[in-house]
Amino acid sequence: MHASSTSAPTGRAGRLLNKALTLPLTRPKSHRNMLVCPIIPDKKLAFVAIPKNAGTSIRVAFGVAQGFIAPDEPVTKVHSKPWPGVPSKRKIEWLGRLGYLRFSVIRNPWERFVSCWQNKRNAENFLRMTRGLFRPDMDFPSFLETAFSVPEEAANRHYQTQVGFIHHEGRLLVDRFLRFETLGADWESLRTEFDLPPLPHYKRTGADASWQQVYAQYPGTRERVTERYAADIERFDYRFD
Repeated sequence: MHASSTSAPTGRAGRLLNKALTLPLTRPKSHRNMLVCPIIPDKKLAFVAIPKNAGTSIRVAFGVAQGFIAPDEPVTKVHSKPWPGVPSKRKIEWLGRLGYLRFSVIRNPWERFVSCWQNKRNAENFLRMTRGLFRPDMDFPSFLETAFSVPEEAANRHYQTQVGFIHHEGRLLVDRFLRFETLGADWESLRTEFDLPPLPHYKRTGADASWQQVYAQYPGTRERVTERYAADIERFDYRFD
C-alpha cells in the first residue's frame, strides 16, 4: 500500500469517501483551484496534475482506459468532460491510505516557463483569466517580469512552482515521479504495470528544442527564472544544461 502520513477516514466516513471516488466530478471553474486529481478506481491509480506537464495527454489516457474518451478526442472536449477524481489535496492524501499509487509529471523549470510563454501569450482564455495582466504578443522579458510581479501564492497556476502542487501542509502527496524529458519511457513503464493505453500527444508548444536559445537571446532571464523556481530546481535536481 502507498501510504500517507495522514489517516484516511474510517467507518461511515470511509465508506462515503470510497463511494465518492467512484463518481465523476466536474473540474472546478476557478483558475485558482484547478488541482483535480484524476483517478482510475479499478486500478487504484491517481494522477496529481501539474500544469504545463503533459496533463492533457495523461487525462486523455485515463479517459480512454475507462472508456469515456476517444483516443482522438478534440482538446476542447477533453477539458469539458467530467472526471472521476478528487478535488482537494486533503483527499489526495487519503488516496494513499486507500492503496492508490499517486504520480506526477515533473519538468525542467527553465523549459516549462518558456513553454508557458510560447503557449499562453496569445491564448484567449489565459489572457481573460489573468484579467488584463498580460498583453498579446508580449516578448519573453516582458512576460517574465509581468508574471514574476505576482507573488507565488497569487500567481496563475500555469507558472506556479511545481512543488506547490505536490505538497499539503508540508507532506508529500506523490508516490512516484515521471519526468517530462523521458516521459515516453516513463509512461511505458507505468503503462506496463497498470495496463494503460498509449500516451497521446496534445498541446506541444515547440519549446523542447529551442528553450535554451530563448535565454541566450535575453540576458538576465535565466537568472530570474533560476531564482523564482529555486525550490523546483533543488527538489527535482534539474540543471540548466
